[in-house]
Amino acid sequence: MKPSDKNQQSSIITQVIGIIIFLALLPGLISSGILFYFSGMMIYQKIYLWLKFGICIDTSIYNCLITNPNYCKNILSNFPFENIPHNFINWLYHPTDWLGLHSTIKPILETVPLWIAGFICAIFIFFAWLFIVVFFIQLIINICKKAKEFIDLIFK
Repeated sequence: MKPSDKNQQSSIITQVIGIIIFLALLPGLISSGILFYFSGMMIYQKIYLWLKFGICIDTSIYNCLITNPNYCKNILSNFPFENIPHNFINWLYHPTDWLGLHSTIKPILETVPLWIAGFICAIFIFFAWLFIVVFFIQLIINICKKAKEFIDLIFK
């Protein structure tokens, strides 16, 4: 095998590995990007309503889940409210257990807007997915190195 053929083969392998890494990162990028988009649209809608009508709507998480969910569903029509478990919403409204946790979470949910929670979740999803992909790539690289060492040991 000529050195130029070996370099070309190495270049193709590097490109294939790059494509595989990109495809592995793609689901995390898409899901965090969608959440970023929805959060940005919530900010846009809130600013638009304030500038056009002088209405400052309360889009805190607690207000949108408990106090006035129909109002928030009409205004924030692109947010997937139906994916939030009903047990969690019932617990927020009438806590029967974990009262200390409820007294800690309720003030946070009353002050944090939904769009800030969306941005935080998007950042968390992106970096968690990035960590998972890097971990598995490192694992695959280590397995390949060990396999190469094993093959070299056998055929020497």
